[in-house]
Amino acid sequence: MGATLALLALPLGVAVPAVAAPAPTSIVAASHATAVTPSAVSRVVSGAVSSAAATAAPGVARGDDPTTAPLAAQRAGVLAAGAAAPRSMPDWFTGPRLDGIDVSAWDGPVSWSAHRAKGVSFAWVKATEGKAWRSSTFATQYAGAARHGVLRGAYHFARPANSGGVTQARFFVRNGGAWRADGRTLPGALDLEMPPSGDDCYGMSPAALRAWIGDFTREYRRLTGRNAIIYTTNYWWRTCTGNTTAFAATHRLWLARYSTTPGTIPGGWARPSVWQYSEDVMDKNVWFGSAASLRVGPRLTAAAGAPEAPVSAGSAA
Repeated sequence: MGATLALLALPLGVAVPAVAAPAPTSIVAASHATAVTPSAVSRVVSGAVSSAAATAAPGVARGDDPTTAPLAAQRAGVLAAGAAAPRSMPDWFTGPRLDGIDVSAWDGPVSWSAHRAKGVSFAWVKATEGKAWRSSTFATQYAGAARHGVLRGAYHFARPANSGGVTQARFFVRNGGAWRADGRTLPGALDLEMPPSGDDCYGMSPAALRAWIGDFTREYRRLTGRNAIIYTTNYWWRTCTGNTTAFAATHRLWLARYSTTPGTIPGGWARPSVWQYSEDVMDKNVWFGSAASLRVGPRLTAAAGAPEAPVSAGSAA
């Protein structure tokens, strides 16, 4: 990053569960949106199969190639611990990494002490959706993480057809998405994925979605002094933004793909900073880097609006 990061009072090198050999098909998960049940298959975590393939039968998911598999396959142990990671992986994949989770109202009360005991170092908590929905569990979940020494941030589920990016960024910041220089707050995350129903891209063109994302992220930056983390999937980003590279130099990528590796990385990013690799019981994530690097982004020292330093392929940050 462009400035020295303060060290966190978190243990370094927390182990992440090993992942098994690749399954014959990729598995996807239920949406972060409020309108679906946790078992509903409504977002593409990796791949390019059409919406019709996912809705043809309950419990069918979409993968990197035109094949489908029951979501239960993942829960039955596709990501079981114990097997070696694939060979010839880049340094950022095999280097320091930390365990994390993300939670929402679907998860209800969270046993933060149990997660911390298992090595969870960070979490993102759903705060808002669209222009008006606020999570009833956010305050409790967010405070609980902090009390147990878990670095935490808030995330916003985007509804681009619902209202403008500026409107939703302001709503998010007012309702949990603000950043604080307290040593335990992560920048907010913008969740960009398929809606639980309707058009994958909210009925908007790639140009319109690129503009919406730009409006949201600029306003979030103006209000907080931080660049939002962008959560997405390879499928959604390529399909709905035209695989734009406009955000790769200034915003960290949180990539969702339920498999043994992050797979194809979209949008000009050299690598994801965060990888959501499983939804077994709860969404599970990996931070690629040390505890010090988990403090995402230095304080701004340049003029307002100046980009933060990009994340390079060889960086641990």
